[in-house]
Amino acid sequence: MHGLQATPALGKTIVGNIALAQKKYRQALDSQQVAARPRVAVCCWGHAHNGADRVYTLAKLYETFAEVEIIGSIFPQHGKDMWELIRSTTFPLHSFVVEDGRRRSLS
Repeated sequence: MHGLQATPALGKTIVGNIALAQKKYRQALDSQQVAARPRVAVCCWGHAHNGADRVYTLAKLYETFAEVEIIGSIFPQHGKDMWELIRSTTFPLHSFVVEDGRRRSLS
C-alpha cells in the first residue's frame, strides 16, 4: 500500500495485474470443479463367488473420489448367479461368461 502512495503511476499497472491474477485464479477453480472425476474399474475374477464381496468393498471406497465400474467374469461350472452384493449394486457392472477357460491353439 505504501508503494502505491509513493508512486501513484504504478497504481494502474498493479491494479491490472491483480485483476488478471484474480481472473486466472477463478478460471483455475472453475476448471477444477468441472474436471471429470477419475474413472476406476474394479476387477473380480468371478462374479459368482465371495471374491465379489471384496470387489464391492473396494468399489465403495473408490466411489468417494472416482466414477466406479465393476468388471469380471462368470464361470458357469462354478455358478451362474451373481453374488448378492454386486447383483443389487448401483455400480455399472460388466461381466462376460467363460464357458471353457482352456487355452486353444489356432492351428
